[in-house]
Amino acid sequence: MSANSGRFKQQRGFTFIELVAVIVLISFLAAIAAPRFFDQIDNAQAASLQGTAGGFSTGVAIAKAKWITDGNSSSGVTTADNRVDVDGIVFNVNTFGWVDSVTESANPNLNVTSQSAKDCQEIFEYILQSPPRSTTKVDTVARKKAQYAVSVIDGGNSDRCRYELIVRSDERPEDAEFYFDYELRTGRVTITLPDNL
Repeated sequence: MSANSGRFKQQRGFTFIELVAVIVLISFLAAIAAPRFFDQIDNAQAASLQGTAGGFSTGVAIAKAKWITDGNSSSGVTTADNRVDVDGIVFNVNTFGWVDSVTESANPNLNVTSQSAKDCQEIFEYILQSPPRSTTKVDTVARKKAQYAVSVIDGGNSDRCRYELIVRSDERPEDAEFYFDYELRTGRVTITLPDNL
């Protein structure tokens, strides 16, 4: 029994130097791994944005194709032929035949330079079958509850609907790095990502 109790007295905990060495080693490994981890987050956000933009682009192209197969032409859209029914959702189209809203059926507007954020949000919510939550508000509280912020970029010849993937809710929309634009004149969908991706 006395031999065992002597052995227990010899066991000690870690020395202060050993603890410091372990902390330094862990810190060194974390410093190497952290940038790679954050790069993976950015890559995942970019992939999410690209998937949503791809679905959106396909949806507006299908709506335009349906509108054309209904016998319409972009050469002279009038208020008589400015609507297209896609799976029971009736979209308004602009003078170039691209979808531009859903609910303004009482007084449809064919102009591509008078778009509202609400019109852009309607396109987003109805063209995608299961749309991510979106907001047209710019305050932090509303942005925290949504995945996408919807706004309009006014243009001389054509407005653009901007769909920003909300990465940081306190970030100002004009500083957004992850977004895609829908050009109302051409139907083109353009994705914008940070330069390092």
